[in-house]
Amino acid sequence: MEAVGNWSTKKLVWHWHADALCIGCAALLVLAAFAAPSGLAAFLLFFGSGIPLATVLRSRYTLSEFMGVAVACSLMALAGTAVVGMALGVFRPPLAIGFPVALSLALAWKSRKRRLEIRLAESDLVAAAIAALVCAGAGVVYLSNGPIATTNGSAYLMRHWIARDGAYFFALVQEAAERGAYPRENPFMAGLNNDYAALGHCGFALLALVKGEPAAFALWGFGLILHSAATVLLAHTMFRAAYRKQTALNQLWLGGAVATVVLWRADFFVYPQSQSYFLPLLFLFLWWTSKPGWWRLAKARYTALAGAFILTGFHTVSAAVALCLLLGFTFGDLRSLRKLSRHSGIFWFGGLALTAVSLWFFGGTPFGPRFTKPGGFAIEQVHKHALTFLPLYLTAIWAAVAAWRKRARNVSATLVLLCGAGIAYSLEGVLCADPFSQFFAIFNAQRFPYFALPLALGTLLSLGNTSRFIAMLLTAGGLVFCRPQVLREVPKLITADPLVFTTEDLRIYDYIRGKTPPDARFISDAGHEGLPAFTGRASFARGPVPLFGLHSLPENEMYQLFFLREAFLTPQQTITAWAVIHAKFGVNYVLIENAKKPENQEVIRQLLSLRTTGGRFVPELETSRTVLLRWNSPS
Repeated sequence: MEAVGNWSTKKLVWHWHADALCIGCAALLVLAAFAAPSGLAAFLLFFGSGIPLATVLRSRYTLSEFMGVAVACSLMALAGTAVVGMALGVFRPPLAIGFPVALSLALAWKSRKRRLEIRLAESDLVAAAIAALVCAGAGVVYLSNGPIATTNGSAYLMRHWIARDGAYFFALVQEAAERGAYPRENPFMAGLNNDYAALGHCGFALLALVKGEPAAFALWGFGLILHSAATVLLAHTMFRAAYRKQTALNQLWLGGAVATVVLWRADFFVYPQSQSYFLPLLFLFLWWTSKPGWWRLAKARYTALAGAFILTGFHTVSAAVALCLLLGFTFGDLRSLRKLSRHSGIFWFGGLALTAVSLWFFGGTPFGPRFTKPGGFAIEQVHKHALTFLPLYLTAIWAAVAAWRKRARNVSATLVLLCGAGIAYSLEGVLCADPFSQFFAIFNAQRFPYFALPLALGTLLSLGNTSRFIAMLLTAGGLVFCRPQVLREVPKLITADPLVFTTEDLRIYDYIRGKTPPDARFISDAGHEGLPAFTGRASFARGPVPLFGLHSLPENEMYQLFFLREAFLTPQQTITAWAVIHAKFGVNYVLIENAKKPENQEVIRQLLSLRTTGGRFVPELETSRTVLLRWNSPS
């Protein structure tokens, strides 16, 4: 028995040869490459690609820490594999998996004679307990949605945000899988560029190909793994920032703090979307930069810089948070910068500039919002979203002051920068002329103080018990008193009426996926995004607001697309609207999912009677309630 802090426990430590572990992962990857498409092959690829990278980052881990880091590294390895495969034209397995196999063998050679220590610590119990609670809540959401078995085959349920954010995530992944290339086209707005960072989606596309199912089915089983990994890394991030000694009291404070952070944005931990599926990567970055003194180690600094650069290809807001953190540590500790050589300084600031450019390249939009004086709707959005997160701003500012007094000026500067980014983004939203742009900016701006919260609470928990109590009272009490809008809407993922995709719907999507070109563009009468989500085919803009693809066009032109679609579905304007949609946006398929509706029947009749020198419509598929038409141009 060994005493650790105030707890008496049997210390369990495992030692592994890092090279043998990498070679074993390479063997699993080879097995996944040549196995028949299945869930087992996908899981072998997922874990086998990340573990070798985790052995390189550190040589000592706690058990849950290693598992969380390995999952986050898997996201990077899969994306890298996809990029290499796409560049070489060998995106599909088994050839695409040659890259992680080669990487594992190279890391085995680099790690020869190095031992990996994994131990079971008390912090694992806290992390595992919070992760179990998160998985329990997320499990209810996943059981209430997704694929279900029916008497005729299978169906698919989507409730609330899953029918929007989840569908867009699946659509980008499916587009990458179908085209074997980076998803450059917005799947929800055919003919427009995708301005959403999507390198991570390419990695998931490879995973879906290995499993042999559409992305919406293939990735459903990975959700709980990714949510639990994010929770575990969050717990260890806050533990590293707060304490050096593991005592029972410290563990209790930590558990309460982690649970509070999770609850403030519970939507990030319970359903499939880009932010939640890539959250382990951001928390891996925060975990890496949370250890006291990391900034003084050149290897740790440049690893963090590389991590921020990689994040730009995964998720824009996450990369912006990482860049704010690096800038905060840079300008909060100028004394250390003066000690750098000229070449090191140029390399560091050049890397920061390159990260900022990459962030704009992957996440920038060609057209910004129009600005005007703030109106009533903007003030309503500030009250509804920004003011409810006021306790997080206050906590971060208090932690910044406390860090400054402790001479941790880099931590203080980081917290101020993150809060400043949130305020600046909110101010942009207030001044936007378009109501949806107002909502979008003000709502998303609150992610910056949220991601400052782990660092802020970690700083405050390292102080005395009075400061800990006030910090927890401010954040936990603020959560109860303010009740953020997102937290109030999370139950709708379970209770809202589901969007049901029947067996017949899924068979039609299977037909489209198998019989139409991957770059085919559709216009549909559907009031949902099932077509791009299950097929990866781009669908013409569906209003009433530009939920995805905001600022891809000037706002007035964006809304004209919605009017154009409505005109197409109006029998008196169908032919005129089709001429514009086909000529300007290259749409060549029409999917009418409610062919029994009288207005839609008239639209179909007009389209089939259309004869021009440029071609005519021919029926591609017809069922009891669905009609698929293809524009047949003369060769």
